[in-house]
Amino acid sequence: MNIRRSLLVTFFANYFQIVLQFIATLIIARLLTPSEFGIFSLSMILINLADLLRNFGVNSYIVQEKDLTWGRLRAARLVNFMFSWGLAVVVWLLADWTAQFFDEPAVAAVLHVLVVNFILIPFGTTTAGLLRRELQFQTLAVVQIITATASTLTSIILALLGFSYFSLAWGNIANVVVGTFLIWYFRPRHLKLPPGRFEIWPVLRFGGLSVITAIAHETGKRLPDLFFGKLLSVQAVGYFSRATGLLELINQFLMRSIFSITMPHFAAQVRQQTALLPHYLLAISHITVLGWPFLLLLVFTAPQLIPLLYGEQWYESIILVQILCLGEMLLVPFYLRAQILIAIGRIAIDTRFALIMLVVKTVFLLFLTQFGLIIVTFGLAVSNIVAMLLSYHIMRDNLNCSLQELWMALRKSLLVSGTIACSLLLITRYIPTGILSLVACVGIAALAWITAIFILQHPIKNEILWLVSKIKSRLAI
Repeated sequence: MNIRRSLLVTFFANYFQIVLQFIATLIIARLLTPSEFGIFSLSMILINLADLLRNFGVNSYIVQEKDLTWGRLRAARLVNFMFSWGLAVVVWLLADWTAQFFDEPAVAAVLHVLVVNFILIPFGTTTAGLLRRELQFQTLAVVQIITATASTLTSIILALLGFSYFSLAWGNIANVVVGTFLIWYFRPRHLKLPPGRFEIWPVLRFGGLSVITAIAHETGKRLPDLFFGKLLSVQAVGYFSRATGLLELINQFLMRSIFSITMPHFAAQVRQQTALLPHYLLAISHITVLGWPFLLLLVFTAPQLIPLLYGEQWYESIILVQILCLGEMLLVPFYLRAQILIAIGRIAIDTRFALIMLVVKTVFLLFLTQFGLIIVTFGLAVSNIVAMLLSYHIMRDNLNCSLQELWMALRKSLLVSGTIACSLLLITRYIPTGILSLVACVGIAALAWITAIFILQHPIKNEILWLVSKIKSRLAI
């Protein structure tokens, strides 16, 4: 499947799931009480921590391994079963302690249900990795749509039947059960592992680095809450959390779909001994012309979006959103750093990057938290300069990406983004507040975006024309 079609089906599956989850949340919110939601959320704290270790990078290892022998595939499956089932035992044993810690006995019962996921998931992980390796994104999209539907319907029906917080837990189980069955059904027909030896060291090395990287990234995300809660106030934690939640929209609506296909495509290019640099430069030109305008739109519409979405009590989060979005713009050209490094078999470099940035962020938090929430947020945004410079250094050394080549790939995206920024400045000057300002900003930004792309002949114009032709052909049928 070509990358255009891969992106199209993956975007469709992700947006279908987002819409379905939104509808389910609206319905279930009327069937369950806040305390019932709270019990499930408390249970998911331990589950999410265990999930950082569960996969052990097996899926990504299968995708990127240049020489995927039967011995390495057997080892990947063995490691996945060992970690998943081992963590199932750990979660089961910690369930009662977790319930006592939160002084909520129902948490243990929910954890005892959710532990079933850790038993079932490894039956599909190896096969899912092979499907990604073989670029079977249409199959994976079908699996995602069906599993999301099954999970949503299960939770809603059980909530209607009075299963309380268990309705959410069993909905989670339904997702895994249906997904595992579908992955098995769509499995590559040549996947019949013969008996033989296990080449376990490459899997353990990759998995260990993958886990360290994941823990470093997750710790970095949680550190501000820890510092703000200890040195500032609970309100500061809330304001910052709401700001980062809005910033997360760029991942939810844009990057999640892109990330799911880029690494398998890059890995396939490596196995075919094709130069990666042209593919990387084209990809970041597309990502920046989408990501930069999206972040700019959040900067200019935050004063309208936050009160509309969350209420007037979250007004203090507006300036935080704007600072974080401007800082995030520095990282957009290097969003694919990790995917490139994994694809070329150099995950250790990404691990070092994650650990360095964890230290950098810790230092900024240690020195700046005492000066207040706005100052420390500005400091965290400035720390992205370090991440940007390190990322460029990594791309230069590992992909032979010169500064001139990077500039040529980004210059049209910069011009498009500059056009949008000027348009939004004019709109917010003459319509500074209210729903009308929000609608005008979105409309004018979209018009400026599409106009600038065609005038400047940005490479993404070809993707737009391809998509339009596909829609026309479908409508003609």
